[in-house]
This record gives sequence, structure tokens and C-alpha cells, in this order.
Amino acid sequence: MKGVISNIEPRSLSRSDYFLQRQSLPAMQPHRRISPQTVLLVDDDPDLLISLSDALRFWLAPLTIEGYLSPYDALHALREAPDRYLVIATDFRMPQMDGVTFLRGVRRLCPNIPTILMTAYDLGSCYLDTSTVGAYETIRKPFEREEMIALFERALHFTDQIRTQRIK
Repeated sequence: MKGVISNIEPRSLSRSDYFLQRQSLPAMQPHRRISPQTVLLVDDDPDLLISLSDALRFWLAPLTIEGYLSPYDALHALREAPDRYLVIATDFRMPQMDGVTFLRGVRRLCPNIPTILMTAYDLGSCYLDTSTVGAYETIRKPFEREEMIALFERALHFTDQIRTQRIK
């Protein structure tokens, strides 16, 4: 598909770099997830997709990351396999479709998947209320690595709770 950045390889780090970086984060417990283990990212900035994919894969392994530059391609992938994704994160402002419209499409296809709305704009000026657009949470760019990892951990935990309840 055009505009897909899928299964992005993490940048290589030496073992000592890994432990130095790992020690700089607050203590985080490994998180057990119910299969599948795919996170969907949507942003028109390829550099952000790559760096966020690297961080998520590095700190929340094992995860498969699918990154899309186009929200239309992401919705198509979601339509093809709605149960495949644990969490969806999208940019607020993209040239083809804004994040709120994208989230409305996600809600129609997968009402229980937690979605994260990322924005570089002031949340108040974006007429944005997280609950009205159906976002699990909104985060302002630029964000700290620890803040983003913790947000994804909470969203993954929420997904686990929903899927566990469905199984019972």
C-alpha cells in the first residue's frame, strides 16, 4: 500500500546503551498482552512514525507497529482486520483528513479500541474534548518519551481488560 511504514526495524543499540536508557526511565513492569499485538500509528510525518515506532518497539516489546502516512490507508487496514489492533494513535492535523474525522471512522469500525490523539496545537483552540471525539486520551506534541510510553501502557492495559471481559 502506498504510504505504509510497516514493521519498521528498530535502530540498533549496543547492550550498554540499552541498559543506560532503560535505567533512565521510571520503573515499568512488563505488560502481558492478549494476542494480537499490533499498534496502529497514523501521522503525515514519516520521521515521527519511525521514531515513535522505534520507541514503542524498544520499550514495550514485543509489539508489531504499523505506521500509515495516510488516514485513508489506515482505515482500509482497520476495515480488513478490526480485531488485529490493540491501540490506535493518530495525529490531529493531517492534509488528507483530520484526526477527529479519522477517530469517528475508527469508532464506527472498532468502538472498543483505545485511541490516542496526538497534536502540536493548543488543546483548547482545537475545540477538542477527548470524550466527544471518542479518544481514549489526547497528548500534546512534543511529548516526553516516558509520558508517551506510560500512555501506551495504560491504553494497552485498557485493551486487555476489555478483551478479557469479552472472553469471560
